[in-house]
Amino acid sequence: MPYTLVKDVRTGCETGNVQAVMDGDLDAFINAYLKALSHGTLKAGSAVSDED
Repeated sequence: MPYTLVKDVRTGCETGNVQAVMDGDLDAFINAYLKALSHGTLKAGSAVSDED
């Protein structure tokens, strides 16, 4: 079986359930992003732009 992992390097959130992510189960990633955004801990280059 091939190695499977979905990881958001900005927040460190990861899961081994690739099929669930492909099916739209993104809650863990969204929550991790919002938590990191509110704490100001997102890695460089991942900040949201206010220009839009």
